[in-house]
Amino acid sequence: MNEHIIIYNIPNTSTSHTVLSMVQFVHVLLLQQIANNTISEVPMEKHIAKIQSYFDSNVPANRYTSTARGSAANIDSAEWNILSKLIESDNLTYDEKVEYLKQLLEHYRGRKSPNSPLPIVFRQAIYLLAYDLCKDEQNSSTAQNRVLLDIGLSHNTFTRWGMHPKDDYLSDTNSQNTLSKSTHSKDTDSKDTDSKDASSNDTSSNDTIPLTMPIFYQGKKNYSLVYMVGELIKQVPYSNFVDVFCGSGTVTLGIPKDSQHNYFMNDINRTRTNLIDIIRYGGQEFMKSLSELMEKIKGFSEGNHPETNVPLLSLFPETSDWKIIGLKLLNDSLKEKDKSENKEISVDIASVEEFVPLATVKEYIAKSSQKAQLAYAEGLYIFFNKIIDSTSAKPLQRAIATVYTDTFSTRRKPTKATLKQFFSTLSYWEKVIDEFQSFNISTLNQYDYLAVNQFNSEDTLLYMDSPYAGTAGYKGADYTIENFQKLCDTLKNFKGKWIFSCRATVVYKSKKEPEETEVVDDVDTYWSWIYEEDNEFERKAAAVRAVLEMYRPLAPNVAFIKPEQFDDEFYFKEIADNKEVMFFNFDATAPDLQKFYNLMHGKVPSSSLGIDEHSVCKVLSYEEFYPLARKGLAYFDGIE
Repeated sequence: MNEHIIIYNIPNTSTSHTVLSMVQFVHVLLLQQIANNTISEVPMEKHIAKIQSYFDSNVPANRYTSTARGSAANIDSAEWNILSKLIESDNLTYDEKVEYLKQLLEHYRGRKSPNSPLPIVFRQAIYLLAYDLCKDEQNSSTAQNRVLLDIGLSHNTFTRWGMHPKDDYLSDTNSQNTLSKSTHSKDTDSKDTDSKDASSNDTSSNDTIPLTMPIFYQGKKNYSLVYMVGELIKQVPYSNFVDVFCGSGTVTLGIPKDSQHNYFMNDINRTRTNLIDIIRYGGQEFMKSLSELMEKIKGFSEGNHPETNVPLLSLFPETSDWKIIGLKLLNDSLKEKDKSENKEISVDIASVEEFVPLATVKEYIAKSSQKAQLAYAEGLYIFFNKIIDSTSAKPLQRAIATVYTDTFSTRRKPTKATLKQFFSTLSYWEKVIDEFQSFNISTLNQYDYLAVNQFNSEDTLLYMDSPYAGTAGYKGADYTIENFQKLCDTLKNFKGKWIFSCRATVVYKSKKEPEETEVVDDVDTYWSWIYEEDNEFERKAAAVRAVLEMYRPLAPNVAFIKPEQFDDEFYFKEIADNKEVMFFNFDATAPDLQKFYNLMHGKVPSSSLGIDEHSVCKVLSYEEFYPLARKGLAYFDGIE
């Protein structure tokens, strides 16, 4: 017997909102007509189509990352009926919607395995609940976490799904209000500039958007954190600014600078400082090669079959276009044969022609002409990933390779959307080059403690953004207990000022709940947990505690950003977030984030901004901060 559902045809209205507001009335009519047998059954397929249409219109495909498994997940009639109840009334409360979603997940997991991917329409329904909750000013900053917590999903679920309801809501709101807010911001900024007292280190009026490196790099700071560093350093005198772990270079690039100061960018990873050196001293050649690369990718379209004698770029004359696509095909073939290995397959460009002849490349392009550009871009990613660490590659070659791989590093391969974004960065790179060439900036390649010792003077200001405790995967070298302790010991004898960035919590919870363990205040014990325990979350939490304990006698003050509506204790204990804090050894007032938000609002993506209009910066003494952070760690990791 076919499944059916009763549906009443409601006349079209100007908005779906009006239709939904009529549901209760229609429901009464339905009951009457069903009792009188005056309405017929409608096939389940049509009912499903209406539900899918509703969620697709409210959560379009550009707001999530679809997976084959998630899209193909089977949904039964009971689950479709629950989804129908979610959209039948505007009068459902938040708690009622949560209850429906909990029923939906419980039913689905009852007939499937607990780890089965959720269907896209389920994800859309959960996203929509979080998006709608953002409209409440009291919940805008915590809506995502609250929804996931209430329906029983992990804190990083939206991230895994490629969904960002809070950012999307803020972006939508920004788009609607950009004109009015931009005008207000300009007026406010001009008044602030006129009334502001000049100081020796106040070199910027902050009426322009700070620059950031147009690449993605693990540990790269968002706009608000760069702003916080800039505002803190403006409050102390210094001659030398040393970015001890410069990484992507975003902090030095984004802080206010003047010609009277010296700026040093240090990183043990030569790949990072090489890019800065190229920008600093070879900007024209860099722009020429980057532009050539972009044009080559753009021009690689249908009918543009590569020949053996066409070089990739003038910068890489020995490598031909066809080898790049051949490299991608070879890489795919090797991965297909070794799916059990979750690692990057090593493929040498020189061996491509032995396995993938030109005829094979041309055949692939002829059959997959629409995919040729992406195949070429993916092949470039594989090729450039080898160039980065090559000792034989030229500095400019490594710099171009670094920019390209950093552009796509978060997704591991280019897409049409990310390629479009990559092409749009060319003019922005010109601004970056001009900024780096306008000031006295030098690079160093030393271990952090050696760089600190080299500039151990009262007129030096250090900024230190080391790899986060308990976090792996940074390019270069692992940052171990010895590294943390060595840096901390070095700072004990440092004569100048310093800022140290780190995280005060861990939110990546393992599947296995940690056993209750007595808290030990001994640093060595913490670090023994890191290397001896099997529970990843425990190790990370232990690492964070160790760093907090190390800096307790060394750092008088701590700065951090939090939602305005939460008090400090609630924020550290209740809000599941990667809480970035900055320890520093000088007196300073908290930066004004409202002024910064007014400047940036509607001008940069909210995901890059890192704050909303209800965020504030706090400065506490370390002794005020320490018990809050410890309580937060105990709450999240189950250790009391």
